[in-house]
Amino acid sequence: MRRAAALLCALMLLSAAALAGCGKGEGEKPRIVLTTGFADDEVFRVEDMSCTSSEVMVYLVNLHDQYESAFGSGIWDTKVGDSTLEESIRQTVLARLAKIKMMNLLAAKYDISLTREEEELAEAAAEEYFSGLTLPEIGAIGGIRKEDVARMYKEYALSEKVYEQLTADVNTEVSDDEARIIAVEQIGLLTYTEDGEGVRTEKDTASKQRALEKAERIKKRLDEGEEFSTLCVLYNEAPSDSAGIAAGQGSEAAAQACTNLAEGEISDIVETEDGYFIYRCVNTFDREQTTGRKDEIVRERKKAAFTAIYEAFAAEHSIYRNDGLWGSIGFEGSVDVHTANFFDVYEKYFVSTR
Repeated sequence: MRRAAALLCALMLLSAAALAGCGKGEGEKPRIVLTTGFADDEVFRVEDMSCTSSEVMVYLVNLHDQYESAFGSGIWDTKVGDSTLEESIRQTVLARLAKIKMMNLLAAKYDISLTREEEELAEAAAEEYFSGLTLPEIGAIGGIRKEDVARMYKEYALSEKVYEQLTADVNTEVSDDEARIIAVEQIGLLTYTEDGEGVRTEKDTASKQRALEKAERIKKRLDEGEEFSTLCVLYNEAPSDSAGIAAGQGSEAAAQACTNLAEGEISDIVETEDGYFIYRCVNTFDREQTTGRKDEIVRERKKAAFTAIYEAFAAEHSIYRNDGLWGSIGFEGSVDVHTANFFDVYEKYFVSTR
């Protein structure tokens, strides 16, 4: 279901608040190697940094409770691609913790560390989170101790600091022209279908041709003076009847078609990967959306700059995983376990103070 997939994305971003903007592309994942010789509770290690089963369980238990609170226990039967939602969460948690450990090694390379004040914030956050746990919840998290939680928060905060410092020199000046968003109304005839779980299927050639012919008839009616908004209500198949168009974002064909439109002017039929679209310019320069696009461009620049550094570093290090222990880790849920605020507590002490 699309809603479940969206929540998965949202929760993973929340759980990675300390790594905001640093990217999650496949190319950034460090190599994972199976080996032996681990401590009893050691899930993986990289260099001298180790991840324990209790650290993994903190993530799993918190995310598990958030999902069940939102959707009920049946959510775990939801498919995400070829896997279950639960397995997708397990794999994402493993990748997220591996990246945090790798970024802490990167911190050492660049001589980046937390200040005493930042360490005290982490300890205060750990005190709040740990003191709110019940004995069943501590047991569900593998008997975690307060000092373990403090270490997790410190590593989390250091990861954020690494990203901030290594991207501090990125150019944040973005011109209006580079970020300009054109506000449009749109009539879209889609050339794909999507099921209830968000799985997309391309239509066949004949169906695409019929969509094009329908778009041509609509364009003819527009040229003859019929109201765009009226035909939009009748025929638009796109998720929204409005959009923001910008160069370098979304369909380049749409950007080219709309760049020189005057307010009220209607485009020709534009073929995109989603189908055939006709646009009507509402505003040649949407100030609010353009400001948001400037922020997005800066984030993209920072992400690209950090990714170049991180990928080169990660390529030199391997994650050694205790596959036997990893395979046994999971969370079945319990009526006595309701801890879901690990990430909220972090944000309270760190994000809100920046």
